[in-house]
Amino acid sequence: MDNSNPDRIINLYEYANQESLSGDEKPLEDFLDEIWNNRDKKDFSYQTDTGNEESYDNAIASKQKFLTFLKNGDIKSRKYVGIIKFDNQVINLLPKIFYRDDQSTPNEKEVKAIQANILWWLSYCKKIKFPKSSSSLSSIKSNFFEILIYLFASYTKHILGNCLYQSYNDVQKELGFMKGRLNTQSYLTQNISKGNWHKISCSYDSFEFDNLFNRIIKSVATILIGTSKNFENKQLLSEILFILDEVSDIRATYDDCQKVKLNPLFEEMNSILDYCKLFLANSVSFSYKNQFKVFAFLLPMEYVFEDFLYGFIEKHFKGNPDIKKLKSQKSDLYLAKLFQKNKLVKNEVFNLQHDIYFKYKGKKVIVDAKYKLTYTTEKNQNIQDNKHGVSQSDLYQVVSYGIRRNATDIFLIYPQTLDAQMNSTHNGSIQFKVHDELAGKDININIIKISIIHNEYPEINTEKNLQKNFSDTESNLYEKLDNSLFSIKE
Repeated sequence: MDNSNPDRIINLYEYANQESLSGDEKPLEDFLDEIWNNRDKKDFSYQTDTGNEESYDNAIASKQKFLTFLKNGDIKSRKYVGIIKFDNQVINLLPKIFYRDDQSTPNEKEVKAIQANILWWLSYCKKIKFPKSSSSLSSIKSNFFEILIYLFASYTKHILGNCLYQSYNDVQKELGFMKGRLNTQSYLTQNISKGNWHKISCSYDSFEFDNLFNRIIKSVATILIGTSKNFENKQLLSEILFILDEVSDIRATYDDCQKVKLNPLFEEMNSILDYCKLFLANSVSFSYKNQFKVFAFLLPMEYVFEDFLYGFIEKHFKGNPDIKKLKSQKSDLYLAKLFQKNKLVKNEVFNLQHDIYFKYKGKKVIVDAKYKLTYTTEKNQNIQDNKHGVSQSDLYQVVSYGIRRNATDIFLIYPQTLDAQMNSTHNGSIQFKVHDELAGKDININIIKISIIHNEYPEINTEKNLQKNFSDTESNLYEKLDNSLFSIKE
C-alpha cells in the first residue's frame, strides 16, 4: 500500500524510447554532472587503458553520460541502468535487452519483473559492490528506490532483532575516582591548575550500544522514513528507529561509514554497512529538511553483464578440476612496444584486458562479454549478412588477444534479447576461424548467445526469493555454458 501522492514513474530503455520530464530539467542535469565528475575514475568501469575509444571519451568527459536531454524537453536513457529519483519523479533506467519494438513503455508488472532480473544479475556480481539479500520478491515495489529501501530495512530489522551491535568506544571524562588511564596533561592544565584536583581526567574503553555504526544506521533510517512512500517500508524503518531509540542522533556521511571497522564476529552486519554506504554515497542530494532531494543508483550495463557472467562461471564451474587459473579482467599483457627513430621508448603499450581467462584441460581460453544487440527479431535475422551481427572491431580485438596470448579458443558472448527468447530463435552457436599465417594455426572464435532473462518473463513469484525464482533460468544458463565453453576438444 503506497501513499496517496505517489511519485510519477518514468520508464526508459537504453537508447530506445524517450519521455517528457516535468518541471525544470536544469537542476537534474547539474546534479548528474556532479555525480559524473565525482565518480571514482579508478573504478573498473572507467579504466582508460583498455584501448576502448568510448571508455576513453567517457573518462575525460566533464558532462554526464547517464541521460540525453533533448531540445524538446524529453529525456532518453544511455547505457546505464538503475534509478534516478528527482523531486516527485522516479526515472527507471531499464536494460535494452527487454525492449520490444511493439511496446515502447512497459507496464507495472513488466517493470517489476525487469527489476527482479537486475537483482538476480547483481547477486552474482563480484566487482559491483551491491548488498546481497535472500528476501522474497515481495520486496519488488513500484520502483527501484523503494526496492533498495525495503532490502535495507528488512535485512537491518532482522539482524538488529537478533543481535544488537556493541563496541568499545574511547571515553574521556572527568571522574571522582581513577578509571582506565590518567590524562596527565589535561589533569595538570585543566584540574590542578584551576583547583579542581579532586576531579581526575580519565581515558577508558567503554562497551557502548551508542556507537558510530548504530548512529549511522539511525541516521539513514531517519532520512529514508521521511522519503519513502511505501507503507511497508515506513513500518520497517519505524521498528529500526524504535530499536535504536537510545542511540545519539547524527547527520551521517559516507566518510563516517569508512571509519567503521566491524568485529569479525559481526560479519553479517557488513551488508547493513554496505547499504548505508549506498544511500550516503555522492549520488545523493539532500533538501534542507534532511530528506532525499535527488538520488541516483546507476550502473553501466556492459559491466553488469561482464561481472554477472564471471560471477556465474566462478560459482558454478570453478570446482571443475579441468579448469585452472580462472581470472577476471586479466591484464598482464600488452599488444605492442613503442619505438621512435628506431629507439625503444616504451616497452608496454595498449594493455590487453580479457574479461574472463582460464585454462581448460591445458588449453588457454579467452571469454569476452559483449553487451550488444546483434539482432532484435527473427525478421531482422533474415537480412543479416554472414557476419551474424558481429562487428569487425570486436573480431579484430579478440584476434589480437589470441595472437598475443597464444590462445586458439576464444568466445564472444552476447545476451539474448527478450524478443529472441520469446520467439525461441538464435539458440545455436556460430564459429569463425581466423588463420594465423605466422604461427600456422587457426584461431577459433565462437559466438555464443545466452539468455539471462527469467524463463517465464514477466511472471515472477513474489513469495519466493531470487534463487528459487531463477532456478530454471540458472539451470538453462549452466547447460548452455557447459556445452559451449567446456566442450573444447583437446
